[in-house]
Amino acid sequence: MVIVRGFFVLAFFMLSMMSGYSQVDPIAKARKVFQDYVDLSAQFDEKVVNLYSDRAEIQNTRVYPNGEKRVMKMEAQKYKALLKKALPLAKLRKDTNGYEDVAYVKEGNRVVIKATRISHLKGYASPMVITIGEDQDGEWRILREYSQSKP
Repeated sequence: MVIVRGFFVLAFFMLSMMSGYSQVDPIAKARKVFQDYVDLSAQFDEKVVNLYSDRAEIQNTRVYPNGEKRVMKMEAQKYKALLKKALPLAKLRKDTNGYEDVAYVKEGNRVVIKATRISHLKGYASPMVITIGEDQDGEWRILREYSQSKP
């Protein structure tokens, strides 16, 4: 009886360990999506739009030299269409970004990424917060993007 019970405890332990190996760390998944975002953006590749959920929340706060701020929200589909149109112009202008102070924080079943975005063309730094998580189809995508920009 003790041997049978010991076998079941061992089998349960091994199965739980094996299932843990099959699960990928959410932060690792978010890092992959963010690195794809950085790489595709730097290449002006329109595939970057596929990293956004069709239901993503997009918000940009435009900060003007006089201190005025305007918050702009956009539906994901409109943002993705705008991004596709803007990429060729950004490529011509060599409008690239860098990212510093990137931090990943797991919040529930999502990962929030906070970073400082550096606009190489305009020469300024601004905060950016991206939430990455599982989309409706099970793929990990950008679910929310809050950013700041300057004219």
